[in-house]
Amino acid sequence: MNLGEKFAEVFFNYTDKTSDDTLSSLLADDFVWETVTKARINDKIYENKEETLNTLAQIKSPPDWKIFFSTDQILVASLQSTAPIDNTKRGLIVSVLFENGKAIKMISANGDGR
Repeated sequence: MNLGEKFAEVFFNYTDKTSDDTLSSLLADDFVWETVTKARINDKIYENKEETLNTLAQIKSPPDWKIFFSTDQILVASLQSTAPIDNTKRGLIVSVLFENGKAIKMISANGDGR
């Protein structure tokens, strides 16, 4: 299993009942999640490591997800989940960059899920 696959498994299965120890260890201290759309749970464009863990804790059940490309340097994946705010389906595509065994940046784009 490469780093991208490991990250996807931990990140996409993270809920408020999941310990953040594993995910926290995969995020660099200066990790940044940037979204090119404002359709996320809290409408932020940028989130740091702590804010990302807080956002993910709001998700009540793991989303359906798929990996398109994964190495120890990059992950490209998508997910579909139900937004807790308005109970609508949401789609998300993400690219995660890794350096020295940790995620340093994630870029995402949101849309309506089908």
